[in-house]
This record gives sequence, structure tokens and C-alpha cells, in this order.
Amino acid sequence: MTKSNHPPKVVRSRIETEQLDVKRLKSEFSNSQLNRRTEVAFIESNRDIRKKCEKALSIENLVFKSFTSFEAVLNLGIDRSASLFILPESFPNASRSSFSKLLCQRSKNQIRVIIYDESPIEILVNSIKESLNEIYQLESRKFVINRILKLNSQSAKKPLKKGGQPPSEVELIKFLDKELLETPDQSPDQILAKAIQVIKDLK
Repeated sequence: MTKSNHPPKVVRSRIETEQLDVKRLKSEFSNSQLNRRTEVAFIESNRDIRKKCEKALSIENLVFKSFTSFEAVLNLGIDRSASLFILPESFPNASRSSFSKLLCQRSKNQIRVIIYDESPIEILVNSIKESLNEIYQLESRKFVINRILKLNSQSAKKPLKKGGQPPSEVELIKFLDKELLETPDQSPDQILAKAIQVIKDLK
């Protein structure tokens, strides 16, 4: 991976923190967490494996489904609705690559694919947990940034303080994403708290 020697541009965007509706941001974020529904698709896998994972995880709004083939997933539109896919080790390597590429092209979700090699069920459960945490973190960052952009756009229609310049959307996205990535492995609530603190610091 090539790294640039130039220091990153620090964008101190002029967000009007008094006008940005933080209370509304918190409320919309809370609703998004309550309404979140994540599908886990087991493809060509033993149904007993799926049931054991479902029992071990027992997470609200986490839906487990089994499918006999890749074609069944496509025909039912699960490639667009699911976020986590469990494939057996017997799934051909060439098909794995095509499947992953197709998922990324067709779905708007954060996608993760796990290859299950018949190892102890506890290992598969831990892999699912780790993948879900990654998905939730990415989804939370994306949601928070998008909502801040929308709310900031609405507040920008109001008069700015003297000397204030509204940030470009691209600058704001890059800045917020950089700030939120500085502390990895955060829970969704921690990501929201960090985003609000970043906004408050932009005074």
C-alpha cells in the first residue's frame, strides 16, 4: 500500500453548532438502531449449523435464513437484503470471488462473507459476532455522517455568523470520516457521541 508523505489537510469546517439540531440527530440515530434489521444468509449449509448459531447469538432484529444454492439467494433477492453470508468450504473458489463481486455490485448494505470450514461452532459464532460488529460500526458512521450533512445543509440556509463559510459536502464527509476513524472498535453509541463532540469542537 502506497502512503503519501504529505500531511493530511485539516478541514476546520464552519458548522454552526448552535443551529445544528443535535437533539434531532440523537433521536434519529436512536430510531435507526431500534429499527435496524440484519439478515444472515447460510448458503448450502447444514440447517443444524444455522440453528446453533441462531441460538448462541440470540440478538434482537438479527434474522437467520438458509438457502440451498447461490441461485436461490439471487432469485429471492436476498443478495440485496442480507449483510452477512456464510458459505461452506466446499463452495468453489471461483464462485466465491464472483459471488462477492456480485454482492458488492447489487447491494447497498455493508457486506461480509464468512467461509465455514467445519471448525467448532464456537469459532463460527465468534466470526459472526466480529463481522456484525464491523457492519454495525460502518453503518453507524455512514448514518451519522449522512444525517449531519442533512442537518448542516438545513442549518446553512439560515444566516451564518460573520466570517462563517459553509463547508463543502466532500470536505465535511472526509473530515468527519477521518475523525470517527481515529478511534476504531467503537460501539454505535460511542460513534454518535464522538461525532457530536467533533461538531462541538468546531467552534
